[in-house]
Amino acid sequence: MARLPDPELALKRRRQILDAALGCFCRRGFHQATMQEICAAAELSPGALYRYFRSKTDLISAIAEEDRLAVVETLDLCGAEGDFFAGLAALAKAWLARLGEKDRSLIVEVMAEAARDEELRAKLAMVDARLHEALARWVRQGQKRRQVDPGIPAAQAARMVLAALDGVALRLVLLDNCSVEQALADLKFVFERIFAPPTPAVKAVRVNRGLVEPVG
Repeated sequence: MARLPDPELALKRRRQILDAALGCFCRRGFHQATMQEICAAAELSPGALYRYFRSKTDLISAIAEEDRLAVVETLDLCGAEGDFFAGLAALAKAWLARLGEKDRSLIVEVMAEAARDEELRAKLAMVDARLHEALARWVRQGQKRRQVDPGIPAAQAARMVLAALDGVALRLVLLDNCSVEQALADLKFVFERIFAPPTPAVKAVRVNRGLVEPVG
């Protein structure tokens, strides 16, 4: 009688391969690392590895997907707390904390490779769409609680938050001209200025300048 696949073993093998691949990519770079080196690091045969991942693109896609989905979980936990700006600060902290957990250059390599590889770009876009959806949902929750300016479209706000987080992360990696703590303080300042509900005086200025439609 044939043995049934063991789901726990499959998950263990997948984790084993991804950890090995991440280590190789951090040490050698995406292009320099070979599948043979990853097999050796994972202590698996090529046949066993290819049963789970067809290529380095599949590996880097899975690593990036895990990374983004971990952010989605952080986002859901922060959103459940009820304070939009405290949650946003926690999200930014978790986002930038990733820079210290891995080789910083890997973040740049993944984005650069996605610009060249259509398959990788499509996979990352699918994961990013899930993150964007979760963040837009969180913005709408903040608007219902009167913590976020109701005149800001949630989808647009989500795009700008993601762009800001990615942009700050890239600047920290490439330029290293400020600390993570300073970057977090800057993000907090900007997010609060952009998303907080306007005071009556600010609302009047916006209406007079035609930036929003008067209400009532």
